[in-house]
Amino acid sequence: MVIFSIFISTILLSPHQHIIHHQHAKNKLSILELSDSQLNSRIEAYLGSFCIPVKKAQWQSLGQRAIPILETIVQNDTALPSRRTAALAGLTALNSTSSTTTIHTLANNTNEHVSLRFAALRSLAALTQQDKLESTLKPFMISAHDARIRAVAAEQLSIHSKGSKCSLVRQQLARENPKLRRIFARAALICGDP
Repeated sequence: MVIFSIFISTILLSPHQHIIHHQHAKNKLSILELSDSQLNSRIEAYLGSFCIPVKKAQWQSLGQRAIPILETIVQNDTALPSRRTAALAGLTALNSTSSTTTIHTLANNTNEHVSLRFAALRSLAALTQQDKLESTLKPFMISAHDARIRAVAAEQLSIHSKGSKCSLVRQQLARENPKLRRIFARAALICGDP
C-alpha cells in the first residue's frame, strides 16, 4: 500500500513540482556542495515555479553565488516580467543589499511593466536600511507619475518604517486627487486611517 501511495504521488506531481519538492528536501546541502550546474538548475527551477511558491529558505539555500545570476535576470529587459519578479524575490530573500542600485533603477524605469516596478519597490523597501527608508521611498511616493507607484511606495514606507513614517504618508494622501485615494487604501490602513 505504501509503495502504491508513493507511485501515485509521483505520477500526480508534475515534473516541475517533483523538482521543487526534491530540491526542497535537499536544501540542507551546503551551498559549497553545489556545482555551478546544480546552482543554475535550482535557480531555473525556482524561477519557473508558478504553482508552488518558493520559500525564503529555499532561495537562501542557494547562497551568495546566486546573486550575480539573479541580478543578470532582473536586468534582462527581454525576460518575462514574472521571471524577473521571481529573481527579485530571490535577491530579497538573499538580503542582497548590494543589488539595491539595480533594483532602484528598475523601480524608477517608466518603460518597465508596472507589476515589475511594484515588485522592485517591495524588494527595495525590504533591502533598504531603516535610516534610509525615507530618502529611498519618499521620491517615489511624491514624484512618480503613476499613482499606483506612489501608492506602493507609501505602503512600503509605512510597512518597513513600522508606522514611524505615517505622517509622510498622510501628507501624501492629502495631496492626492480624492478620486485616486482609494488606491492608497493599504497604506492608509497600515497607518490606522479608515
